[in-house]
Amino acid sequence: MPSRRRLLTALGAGLGLAGCTAGPGETPTGTDDTPTDATRDDGPGESGTATRTPSGEPPSGPAVEWTRYLGDGPVSAITATTGQVYAVGGTNDRATPNPKREYLRPESSQNLVAFTPGGDRRWRHEAAGGVFDPTPAAGGVYAVIGWDAGTHGVDHRVVRLEGGERQWAGTRSNRYLELLATAGDAVFVGTSDDGVSSSGESVFSLAADGTEHWRTGGGDAWRGVVHDRTLYVPFGGRQVAAFDTEDGERRWEVRGDSVNETPQPSSGRVFVGSGKETSDGYPVRALDAATGAEQWSFVSLAEGDERFLGTGAVRQGDTVYVTEYDGTLFALDASDGSERWRYRTAGQIREQPLVVGDTVYLGTYEDGIHAVSTAGDRRWRRRDGPVRLEDADDAGVTTTIRGEEGSELVAFGHDGDPRWSHTTTDDPYPFATVGSRVYLGTEDGYLVALGG
Repeated sequence: MPSRRRLLTALGAGLGLAGCTAGPGETPTGTDDTPTDATRDDGPGESGTATRTPSGEPPSGPAVEWTRYLGDGPVSAITATTGQVYAVGGTNDRATPNPKREYLRPESSQNLVAFTPGGDRRWRHEAAGGVFDPTPAAGGVYAVIGWDAGTHGVDHRVVRLEGGERQWAGTRSNRYLELLATAGDAVFVGTSDDGVSSSGESVFSLAADGTEHWRTGGGDAWRGVVHDRTLYVPFGGRQVAAFDTEDGERRWEVRGDSVNETPQPSSGRVFVGSGKETSDGYPVRALDAATGAEQWSFVSLAEGDERFLGTGAVRQGDTVYVTEYDGTLFALDASDGSERWRYRTAGQIREQPLVVGDTVYLGTYEDGIHAVSTAGDRRWRRRDGPVRLEDADDAGVTTTIRGEEGSELVAFGHDGDPRWSHTTTDDPYPFATVGSRVYLGTEDGYLVALGG
């Protein structure tokens, strides 16, 4: 892929959610990567929990609805739905990584804590390892338990929890395990390491009892989505594949990366960036979600653009809204990809737009947030500097605005008036959004609910 694509990935991380990053290198070998108590079981319990005395004052301000202290150290991951909040925070003494491998993280085993949206704690699960990627599912939550070696996972395994009680644990793996998607009683998992490739890894399905249902080859996979009994997975930024969720049969695959963070097949299309450059840049291709067949492709230079590089594509009705790295929004006819209109900003656009009703929202790197009508007219623009869109609902749109000394979470109404804002100096930091509500984690162990 082009150098600007790599630049997009690197710079976009500065505005995104906090996550695991890994440096270059080969996967180390040797038996001493195994934690000293790797045979210990995971299970809930209060005994062994590290000190729960707050080390600092809780965040405050008009946007703060409630705070909860989770324990020593930073809150490292948050996932939320309309009815449940899951946060990884605090430590316990159930396990420590092998001291012969000082780079293994976290330094002690962690807790996964479940809250109601109002802040009532439902349960706390003390894991015998680090906790990664909590993923809600019907009746419970999945997570990956293990250690992070920087280049690969150590003793990673998938667990399912219900009410804080572990129902089952999958087979251990010395790869990173990524929870791609869930559907019914199944969870779909991808493997990865610090090398980015479209081959050499696996995608597999775990059934309701934790047994492996099927496994197939693939590349480094970090995200996916299930729609209409099909699992859609981008591999290593170089390929997108579709699998039958029942047996893992590969229905189709194409070269190129999803232009959206996660494919959006519910519109009937999957939008993929082409790896082949034309005279105008790298086309966005619209694929039939069922067959993978190309329906049309689009590439166009706006004034001042070096090369077209699509960064997002969202279909609403008979229109597809495509964002381009150098700052242009294109509205295309969904049937054939022909251009209807374009809207130009003064900043780079590094992510897909959000479409709510008859308004298209754009977050730019230098030019703030733009609200554009579905006819192509500007409704309003607010703020300067880097803005990332986070979520939207009937009340408005939630954004992250990055500053020199921290970041500000700002919720705007659909009229452009700020509804609430909250500034944090923790950078990066994990958070999850559910419409206008934000759940934020801090470096000193607090879970914070904002807005509402």
